[in-house]
Amino acid sequence: RSVYLEARFLDEPDPRPFGLSHGSTGVARGEIETQLGRFVEDPSLLQQIADAHAALRPDRPQPQVLYLRRSVQQLQDGRATGDPEVLTLAEWTVQR
Repeated sequence: RSVYLEARFLDEPDPRPFGLSHGSTGVARGEIETQLGRFVEDPSLLQQIADAHAALRPDRPQPQVLYLRRSVQQLQDGRATGDPEVLTLAEWTVQR
């Protein structure tokens, strides 16, 4: 299981990975994982990540929508089998 963020940017039809690190968003993946239930219950908490990204990286494109996702890969004998199942846990339209 892996928790990650994707973002859709203006004029881009498909979401793309959105890094979770102190340098890009002020938040590390582990911090999201430990508070996962809060983000699922209240997706508006994703706004804080968008705001931090805007403050830390004002020169970069800013996300329009954030998606908190979990990828689940089935294993058999310690090896990945099939394609991972991707679940959207929360979605938030960024407020500007």
